[in-house]
Amino acid sequence: MAQCHMGLLTFLAVQEAVQWDLRSLFYVHPSIVLFVFLFFVVVPVVQILRRTGHNPVWCLLALVPGLNFLAFWFLAFKQWPTDKQSANIGK
Repeated sequence: MAQCHMGLLTFLAVQEAVQWDLRSLFYVHPSIVLFVFLFFVVVPVVQILRRTGHNPVWCLLALVPGLNFLAFWFLAFKQWPTDKQSANIGK
């Protein structure tokens, strides 16, 4: 009976070690995930805002849930600075 009990403990220890090793292979620190997310969201938004003639500080609204949707609608229906430039070119 004691040998069976030791076998069970050894099995559980091996299972725990295997699970820990597998989890540690794919572990990424949350701050790295945050910086990658910020890079893939903020950089394109800044480029779009610059091309449309807006201040790139508006990109901060893209990071706030709820405000990003409101900012999107506000910018969609607001007169853009580039609209004024293209109207002057045709004259």
